[in-house]
Amino acid sequence: MFNILYVSHEASLTGAPKCLYALIKRINRKKYHPIFFSPCQGPLIKKLKDIGVETVIFKKNITLNLRRLIRGKSIDLVYVNTIVSTYGAFAGKLARTKVLWHIHEDISKGLWNRFLKELVGVLSDRIVVVSDGISRSFGNKNKVTTIHNGIDIKEFVKDVKGDTIKQEFDLNENFPIIGVIGSIAPAKGHKYFLKALVEVEKKYPKVATLIVGESPPVFRGWQSRIEKLAEKFGLKERVIFTGLREDISQIMAALDIFVLPSVYEAFGLVLLEAMAFKKPIIASNVGGIPEIVEDGITGLLVPSGDSKSLAKAIIEIAGHPKEAVKMGERGRERVERYFSLDVYVQKIEKVYEELLS
Repeated sequence: MFNILYVSHEASLTGAPKCLYALIKRINRKKYHPIFFSPCQGPLIKKLKDIGVETVIFKKNITLNLRRLIRGKSIDLVYVNTIVSTYGAFAGKLARTKVLWHIHEDISKGLWNRFLKELVGVLSDRIVVVSDGISRSFGNKNKVTTIHNGIDIKEFVKDVKGDTIKQEFDLNENFPIIGVIGSIAPAKGHKYFLKALVEVEKKYPKVATLIVGESPPVFRGWQSRIEKLAEKFGLKERVIFTGLREDISQIMAALDIFVLPSVYEAFGLVLLEAMAFKKPIIASNVGGIPEIVEDGITGLLVPSGDSKSLAKAIIEIAGHPKEAVKMGERGRERVERYFSLDVYVQKIEKVYEELLS
């Protein structure tokens, strides 16, 4: 039995922490004993406790306390989740314990990111990244493995319909219904989407958009700016800001089109969720997105920050409903073939075996 310490900078159930929960829930407990650390409370803590995982929280002297925890619990491997959880890697190095660093962010470009990649290379024994684009930017290829995120289609795509969402937000007469789901932050490109929506409304006056999510603490106030921008563009009746929701499956079921207008995106787990629901995708051609969405086959890719191209793509898909259905079906097939959660867990466990053998 190997003891693995999972280190996360937050305990939400979105993005990287959500992927981490899916992994911990499914790892082979006969071979691996998981312990989870985060410096803060959150819904992930409760979820992990519910499946019998030991959780640890402390907010001060994190690196030194983690080193004590690693030694005290006889940890065999420190699993550092995201670039932000740097203290986990430092603690693992200080405790002379093997470190696996799972990078969910796009750190492929820029001077600061070059420094981060050097740091990751020095502090870790193995590096997992979420796209080939990020992998190519690392110097030490022997340490780096690309493992695409995965989802459990059976668990996510339950027997749900979008009727309750349409009733809640009075959308029964609207077309197309567009979904933008994720953190409301500068990198997510909401301002470019809203600008595109102005043009879409001219063609489809009854277009409606559900913007699902909220701003993370580091970008507190950004959501308010986006809401004011929607009002400035005259889109107050066309855009609904739902806040955080737990009924993402129902929301996905209600949509006609899913849009991810990110300026940069390391992967885009939410794309897999939308494709699992057979939704045609429109997304920015950046980061790991082209490794998920096949342009013209499962959706349309547009240049990031290009509102005109984004508007054109939305109008194109809305105007060709039969092709939109085909795109959705092909998207579902692609997720089932290449992005299943079982394959994701198997690949991670293979890295464990290579490190711990």
